[in-house]
Amino acid sequence: LGDVYKRQLQPFADLGTRLAPSLSRVSSEAVAPVGAFGLMGALSDPQVQQGLGVVLQLTRALGQSASNLPAKS
Repeated sequence: LGDVYKRQLQPFADLGTRLAPSLSRVSSEAVAPVGAFGLMGALSDPQVQQGLGVVLQLTRALGQSASNLPAKS
């Protein structure tokens, strides 16, 4: 990867390792659908806010990286 990509993706280099313990605690059987009101209520939880911050930062970095890709012809 080029230096730009490495610099943008560096904060996420160990993301999989850091997320693995969290993902192992989530049971797909225990996950319930969440509607708009459930989402709004969850946004008051500091852990949810922090998790969404991580997702938004990752999405931003992916978008920046994608904008640097050559256009398909």
